[in-house]
Amino acid sequence: MTSMGYHFATFSSNASLAKSEAKYAVSSAKALGLPKESYLACDYETGSGNIITNGKNVTAKAILAFMDEIKAAGYQPLLYASSSVLQNNINTPSIVKKYPNSLWVAAYAISGRVDKPNFKYFPSMDGVAIWQYTDNWKGMSTDGNVTILPLSISGSAVSQAPSNSNTKHTGTRMYKSYVYVYDGNGKRTGEVYKAYVSVTYYGGKTKLSNGKSAVKIGDNKYTSWQVIS
Repeated sequence: MTSMGYHFATFSSNASLAKSEAKYAVSSAKALGLPKESYLACDYETGSGNIITNGKNVTAKAILAFMDEIKAAGYQPLLYASSSVLQNNINTPSIVKKYPNSLWVAAYAISGRVDKPNFKYFPSMDGVAIWQYTDNWKGMSTDGNVTILPLSISGSAVSQAPSNSNTKHTGTRMYKSYVYVYDGNGKRTGEVYKAYVSVTYYGGKTKLSNGKSAVKIGDNKYTSWQVIS
C-alpha cells in the first residue's frame, strides 16, 4: 500500500505563502511518520479563504512553488482538484509538464450514492494519476477513487516519472467508442481498439512525436493511454 497525505491549500495564488504552507505540510507529515518519498498532495479548491479565480498562470506558479517544496523535502507531490478547477482556474499543462502523472482529479458523473465508477465520465486529460469518482461510495459518505496509472514502487520510493520499462499491465480501454493504434512516429497503423475491452500495455504513459499521449501495446505500437487497471 502506498503511503499518502494531503494539505488543504489556503495560499490562493501567493507563491511565497505556498512555500510556507508546503513547509508546514512537510513538518506535519514527518511528525505523523509519513515515510519519505510517499505522496503528499496539495488540495486546491474553494474554501477556508482560498481564492481560485486570480488567473491560471499565477495560480499555477503558486501551486508549483508548493510542489517544489514538497519534492525538495523528499516527498512526491500531487495536485488534487476538481476537473472544473483544473480546466478553468489553473494552467494545468504547466503543472503536468514539470510533474508528469501528478493529478488527482475529482469528477463526479452524478451526486448521491455511487457503487462503482462510470468510465464514460472519466476526466480525459494528460497527467491523471488518480480519479475520484464520488464522495459517497456505496452510500457511506466516503470518497471513491481509482488509480489510473500504475504507481511504480522501488524499495520505499514511489515514482511519478513516466515509466520507460517493459513492465506488463492489463487494463480496460475507455472514454471513446474506439481509438486508433499508432506507430512510434505517431502515424496510424490501421488498427483500432473499441472501448471497454481488455488491453495489455507496457510501462507508463509516453508522448508520441505527434504530441499524443499513449501507452505501448506492442512492438512499435501505441494507443490512447486512458486505461484502468
